[in-house]
Amino acid sequence: MKITIKKPLAITIIMLAGLALIISLITQSANAKEFTQLSKKNQVLMQNYMPESNSPHVVVEFFSYACPHCYSLEPEIKKWSSTHKDVLFIKMPVSYNGGAWEVLAKAYYISVALGKEKFFSPLIFKEIHVMHKNLNDEEALKIFFVKNGVSAKQFDQLYNSFGITQQLRQNATLVKAINLMSVPILVVDGKYITSPSQAKSISKMFKVIDGLLKPKATEKPNEVVKPREAGKPKEAKS
Repeated sequence: MKITIKKPLAITIIMLAGLALIISLITQSANAKEFTQLSKKNQVLMQNYMPESNSPHVVVEFFSYACPHCYSLEPEIKKWSSTHKDVLFIKMPVSYNGGAWEVLAKAYYISVALGKEKFFSPLIFKEIHVMHKNLNDEEALKIFFVKNGVSAKQFDQLYNSFGITQQLRQNATLVKAINLMSVPILVVDGKYITSPSQAKSISKMFKVIDGLLKPKATEKPNEVVKPREAGKPKEAKS
């Protein structure tokens, strides 16, 4: 028996189908992933770059002093990390294709080598984003460090040291492998990537990270290993 659908009913069905599609698209957009998971290969690579630690969790921030978003994120990260004592937080400067990026990445590792990263990082951010000073070349960076109590000899030794050069080379390899195209980017436990832009805001990003730090029923606790100072370039073997 042939069933004929009247035009008004057919139009109503089409409209409902269209509405359902629109709702579906809106829902998918609202539920878009606020983080992504690294491939197994890159998880292994990331773990190889992690410092040894007794902390059950590690969060790595890929950043640059030149990045205004990194500057805005800095006080929020300090606030968040102060309430997460079980999380080892590591900063990893990106150098991309050299130039100013590399100079500023060296600034970070010089600060670490001097044992004064917490002192120098806020000053470097302020110098660039508040004072609008140029620290994009070796001479300008040297003047900055000497002005803040580091001898010219100390600076020269560290700026071109094997340890810092090797650390930058390793960072560049890692950034290329996991295809980091912008900063800031945070990697949680060597597995998950998120950022303020991906999570839609800084506050939402930290909620995403908190959720990722909660142990999953199917996961084993992270292995506890011996501690090593985070972010410090490895000593060259003789």
